[in-house]
Amino acid sequence: PLCIGGWGTRGKSGTERLKAGLLHGLGHRVFAKTTGCEAMFIHAPPGGAPREIYTFRPYGKATIWEQRTLLNLAARMHSAVFLWECMALSPAYVQILQRAWMRDDLATITNAYPDHEDIQGPAGVDVAAVIAGFVPSRATLVTSELNFLPLLRSEAERQRTRLVDLPALAGDLLPADLLALFPYEEHPRNVALVARLAVELGLDPTLLQILNDLDAEQIERLRNAKPEDIPQLMLGLYNEIIPPSERLDVPLLPPTTSPGTGAKPTLPPVTLPKLPLGGG
Repeated sequence: PLCIGGWGTRGKSGTERLKAGLLHGLGHRVFAKTTGCEAMFIHAPPGGAPREIYTFRPYGKATIWEQRTLLNLAARMHSAVFLWECMALSPAYVQILQRAWMRDDLATITNAYPDHEDIQGPAGVDVAAVIAGFVPSRATLVTSELNFLPLLRSEAERQRTRLVDLPALAGDLLPADLLALFPYEEHPRNVALVARLAVELGLDPTLLQILNDLDAEQIERLRNAKPEDIPQLMLGLYNEIIPPSERLDVPLLPPTTSPGTGAKPTLPPVTLPKLPLGGG
């Protein structure tokens, strides 16, 4: 399975949901673990609607043993993708999760704002140093952090991990009509982060043009579509928007590579079928 971890001070749970939507939309069985005030996991079978299932916490206490429990559950469900949000606060627990229990193919860090200074502080740079401990070994890290980016880059070099950072204006360049597709308010940099992750997975940027070029009628069709109808609808929009001369069989994901090699980790290939030139 493809394993992608995620952490950061703000926006990490929303980012995990975006990642789950991306990979589920490509037709893969996704298991996404999110934490926070409402800890849960999302199971999304191919072609089916995703389901949110709350995680039971005895006495309301969080524990890193949840990671082991849900990892075993994802394996029994034969998940092709395991997405997980880091729930640790202390540096020791971060090291256990990222260095001992998990072997991420890819990881994302949203930001490194000062928070939990009583555990990770006292200074903001100390908090960022703890978050930098989430950088995987011999993998790829995608981050939207700006202020403490040099610290993350230094740790990535030490772990022999390839770091991909977003430009400062990446979120500001997203059009308002694209962000309006979300039924809730999502931070633009989180959307840009997941879009960059999609490129790392081999998603052809031409397909991203579809969402950028939607008109009002097409946006309404997409917004009102049932989850099971979205893949076919996107194929129809592809034929409506992409010129005939550019319509090719587009491999959404390249062949699988072995984790830990530093190469781009991917899922088994999913190919966009070529439809008749007349439309969907």
